[in-house]
Amino acid sequence: MKEYLTIVELSTTKVSVAVGEKESSGIKVVCHKTTPLPKGIVRGDVVNAQKVIEALKETVAKAEEEISNPIQKIVLCQSSQFIRCEDYSIRQERSIADSFITSEEIAKITKKAEEHEVSHDEKIFAAIPQSYNVDDEIGISPADVEGMRGKKIEAFFKLVIGKKTSYDFKMEIASKCNLEVIHTVLSPIGCAIATVGENEAENGVALLDIGAGTTDVVIVKDNIIRYVGVIPFGGKSISDDIKNVTNVTSQHAEYIKTRYGRAMEEGTPENKKLMIPGTGGSPETNIQLNKLSAIIEARLTEIFEAVEYTIEQSGFANKITGIVITGGTAYMDEIKVLAKAVTGYGCRLANAQGKIHDKSAESCFDTYSASIIGCLCDSFEKGIEKIANMAPNKELFGKDHFTEKEPDVEAGSDNKNTDKKGQDNKTKNNSTRRSFFGRPKNKDDNKEKGKTMSDLFGDFFNDNNKA
Repeated sequence: MKEYLTIVELSTTKVSVAVGEKESSGIKVVCHKTTPLPKGIVRGDVVNAQKVIEALKETVAKAEEEISNPIQKIVLCQSSQFIRCEDYSIRQERSIADSFITSEEIAKITKKAEEHEVSHDEKIFAAIPQSYNVDDEIGISPADVEGMRGKKIEAFFKLVIGKKTSYDFKMEIASKCNLEVIHTVLSPIGCAIATVGENEAENGVALLDIGAGTTDVVIVKDNIIRYVGVIPFGGKSISDDIKNVTNVTSQHAEYIKTRYGRAMEEGTPENKKLMIPGTGGSPETNIQLNKLSAIIEARLTEIFEAVEYTIEQSGFANKITGIVITGGTAYMDEIKVLAKAVTGYGCRLANAQGKIHDKSAESCFDTYSASIIGCLCDSFEKGIEKIANMAPNKELFGKDHFTEKEPDVEAGSDNKNTDKKGQDNKTKNNSTRRSFFGRPKNKDDNKEKGKTMSDLFGDFFNDNNKA
């Protein structure tokens, strides 16, 4: 039996389902289906549950038909326009100082961070380990802490916190579609996993996912997600501006944006016009191309100014080397030029290519698919497909299931299998021994004397690298 893994993403303009399997040569996306959803979700938050349920059922049915297999268990991409980050630390005394720190021990500490009390209307979407202190050893990378010994562990996390209702609504929608949510991944983190390169992840980069409703900003440094921010406007805001200024329909505004739009007015022909035929007896509409570019440039400038502010707020403005842009708006002409002019950072455009098998479904290589593909890669790295292919429960999750909590277990309180004799019996969790991106950390990589940033990045951040 093939170990399929199904990812569901509910975004501003569409519902997406991706089904993948892990082969010896990599992760293959065997099916990627989408259903348009123009008004069910606004900036990542559900506003019309019935429309979302209908679209999700339709999309799952299309995927089931293609893979000839029922879909019952899913990984759900979570997102919201109301995202904030908070620093948090835990100190843990260990009962057996000479025993090795295990993956289970680290997992329990992370679980406690995920259950940290926040306000009643908020939910911790992710608890991302930043570093550890073990006794007098400080600043230990999350990839290196397992296997150490010590009396106490101090763990430092970046908590990504969002609206609880946003989280709960999506879980309830999955339940009403008879889908069991076995794992969740924050969409911006999935997008970073899909698009950020190894050198970029180590040396520092800001990922911008310019979606329809929001622009997600993810800061990555030393192979660790350092900050996640969400700007509450994106590509749809550009389309709305075009619609309002030119008095065309939403459909026409979206079409002329993607077909004729440029990110900068400079260089756009002044004597060229677009003619939009009138409907219902209304006259045709003529739009000057340079006016169209001016509308787009104004909104994109606002987005990039908000990105610059978000990077400054993260504390990593002087610690990153460039910007990676993805999302539905990424390949607009001159967008890299404008991004550099506003933020001062060189940039490149990215999709999920290189993270998945080249025989995967063609649509999963598009920029708008980066987040769902990244969530798929991350879930395979964590071994979630093993859970997905267990015998199905007699009853699928209901709404009440999601309010239950596992009992608190103190990290280090159960050390029966943490001594040397018990090492063969413990369950390994490879993800805790690697970087956040699932790659073994090699301290000697790219550290040779005389190697410059341009050697590392090639043409990624070259000023002459035009879109």
